[in-house]
Amino acid sequence: NRQKKKKEKIEKFLGDLSQLLDEPFRSEALTRGYSNCFDKFETGKMIVPFVNELLKPYIDAPSKMKPSILKEIAQMINEKFRLILDKNFLRLDFLSEDDAFERRLKESFNDHITSLDDLVKFGQFRHHWAGPYCGSYVDEKFISHLEKDSYIDALVHYLRDFLYVTLVPVMRECAKMLSQPSSNVLLDSCFRRDM
Repeated sequence: NRQKKKKEKIEKFLGDLSQLLDEPFRSEALTRGYSNCFDKFETGKMIVPFVNELLKPYIDAPSKMKPSILKEIAQMINEKFRLILDKNFLRLDFLSEDDAFERRLKESFNDHITSLDDLVKFGQFRHHWAGPYCGSYVDEKFISHLEKDSYIDALVHYLRDFLYVTLVPVMRECAKMLSQPSSNVLLDSCFRRDM
């Protein structure tokens, strides 16, 4: 039937796209996902938001996909994932061990994320202020922060749903050391940053 043929076309161009992606992040870029936490698995839903946005018009209408378009999409995906690796984001060298806030961020991040695969999949079924969210925060804003070398902003954006858990003990620690209200430390350390 028509739906089956559509799925076959989607799987065909996703298979072709996979061959155009660089090996270090080929599988991560095309990790499948769900439209929301309560939906069934979707054939063409990608967990990485910027990948999903690039592919969505052709998931909806796979007949519109052309070899030239596929190459352009592959190039954009390769560039963005290559940026994450080239910036050595996962090493977190930009965080200071001498700063309580940055040290706690590093500890929290390293506890859960040690690879690009972890970065893409971590927290995909989390719950934020707008309700259940089933996707990665490796999105355009995250990439934009990396492009501007705003590494802490990229990390804060990525971890934003977990910052309250991360920062509560840090606020208490800083408040004791600096004799400042915890709210001031929180504002100075985190919310002043563009998340």
